[in-house]
Amino acid sequence: MIKVQIPKDKYFKMVLEILSPLKPYSSLTKMEREVLSILLELNYLHKDIAYEDRMKIIFNYETRRSIAERMKISVYNLNNLYKELREHKFIDLYSIDKRFLFTPDAHNEFLFTFNGDNK
Repeated sequence: MIKVQIPKDKYFKMVLEILSPLKPYSSLTKMEREVLSILLELNYLHKDIAYEDRMKIIFNYETRRSIAERMKISVYNLNNLYKELREHKFIDLYSIDKRFLFTPDAHNEFLFTFNGDNK
């Protein structure tokens, strides 16, 4: 067992980096992972709001502008990154796929099992 202490403000970015060699995360570029980590962070920050209402907040235009500013890119470039995340099925037009939602509270341990080739 390897224990890694991750500060909550870096949790999503670091977990996605750890998962990046594994499918489906391996299909994402570094910028796409960064956008996804911010979306997951926003989801966590608004966790007390119902899922549908939370997604409306996370995917509204003002939030997009804020994310673009945080990443120091244009909203146009951010929209292209959203398009890629949609093509990889991590998000759709107005929500994060629930299969990819995780939080530091509920997901503070990850178990990896590696099976070698049986030949």
